[in-house]
Amino acid sequence: MKPSVLKPVIVSLLFCACARPEQRPPRQETTRPKEIRRFDLIPRGYDLNGFSLNPEWGWSFERHKHCGNDQSRDPSTCSWRFLEDESSTPLTRCNTYPMSVDFSNQWSTWLFGVTCSDSFLIYPGHVNWGDSYGGAVTFEGTLTWDNYASDGDYNFVLDPGPEGEPGPAVLIGVEINSGDFRAVHSKWFQDFKDAVHLHTADVGDFVGARKAIVTGLFGVDAEHMSARDMSVELHPVYAMAVRVGDSKADTDVWAFFVRSRGDEGFCSHRDRAHAVRFGNSKYTFRLPLSCAKADLKWSRNDLCVTGGGGAELAIRVDQKRREALVTISLPETGFVDGDLRFECTGPPFQAAAERTPRPVPRNRAGADRPEPTQHKLEYLRLLDSNGSEMIELKEMVNPQEACGTVRDAGVDFGDAGEFSGAQVECDGGLPLPFVASQAPAVGRLADAGPQAPESGVVERARPNPPEKDYCIRRRHQSAAARAFCAHVNSD
Repeated sequence: MKPSVLKPVIVSLLFCACARPEQRPPRQETTRPKEIRRFDLIPRGYDLNGFSLNPEWGWSFERHKHCGNDQSRDPSTCSWRFLEDESSTPLTRCNTYPMSVDFSNQWSTWLFGVTCSDSFLIYPGHVNWGDSYGGAVTFEGTLTWDNYASDGDYNFVLDPGPEGEPGPAVLIGVEINSGDFRAVHSKWFQDFKDAVHLHTADVGDFVGARKAIVTGLFGVDAEHMSARDMSVELHPVYAMAVRVGDSKADTDVWAFFVRSRGDEGFCSHRDRAHAVRFGNSKYTFRLPLSCAKADLKWSRNDLCVTGGGGAELAIRVDQKRREALVTISLPETGFVDGDLRFECTGPPFQAAAERTPRPVPRNRAGADRPEPTQHKLEYLRLLDSNGSEMIELKEMVNPQEACGTVRDAGVDFGDAGEFSGAQVECDGGLPLPFVASQAPAVGRLADAGPQAPESGVVERARPNPPEKDYCIRRRHQSAAARAFCAHVNSD
């Protein structure tokens, strides 16, 4: 190609890389679409925040309901809808409501196509069930560890089980930017970070297989998807509660965090954060309590709010349903986390047996995935003869950031009732999008009327993982740090 031709091509590519996708509110739907398409999300119910609970894909719904419509699970033989205006296509539609995208603007993607471009659909990044679904969904299941990725994300795997999975045997990735976790104060999450960054080999054993509730942006990591594995994930995660106590003990303990924004990692638009607005700026967990005694009560909590503003907590323990309703009010840019402890007293109680988790491979595609970042951390441990560098790294992992007080807002909830089922039938059509921002903290569900959900994107620089800040600070201070940081930056 001649230089005179090459120059405008490069300029054009750079413009594409820097341009931000236009964000337009979804169309106000007033009538339920009659047809359920293969990759529509069908809620099995709704959580107390108005988000779809354990939704499944249309093709899975059609199969177990025996509806007789489109039951193909192949994402490559249908046409994905991204725009409000549907153009004609000879292919079957994949989805009814428009998908939201977050594509990579890394120069290596746009100029050379060498990163974030492995998808057979050639989507360089993330394809999400976003604005049309209130910006988030909630899944419950068993949480296990996957790996610590080279982009600084903590990667877990959530197994919702047969009653909650989006499709048969589909596992869900759960990804959290380690930079967002720098100021976490929950003891369990701090111990988890120590295991990841300072002990490395013990992470899988530390996490184990734990009951978890996760609310986040549900989507496809298109870089890793295939016709066999859609590589679905909750990313970013807005709220997560993990049972960290022993059900045979006299206490039940849950570690949790709640926030309203986060990013989608390396293969996304740089410095772009997704944001969701909870109804009345409140988020409610419904925590099943499990212990060997009959009487339950809230014992105490260790909570923290960071990022500015105040936060409040309200708790009600339901003895009959053996559950706790936990509502957290948080500031728009705040991060609330902590450990919740519930005491169990009285006569012995035989709790219902919980589902035995299915064996989960370290890689959702079915094979062990190497952990290059943690291997490099082991390299630093070998280089660090006197332990001084590991002390420096620990300061990056768990910085001494001020912790704001979370106030007790009272415990009067009234009756939140059972989870509400979605009651979707073959001939009933696809439910209208929910408006999560109008959902009360507990009780009745969000209005399913024709109003746009309050979610979107904001400008926010992606926080560095601990190792990057460690290298900025220490790479010229010791031979061990210099060798480690050169090794880290070799990718």
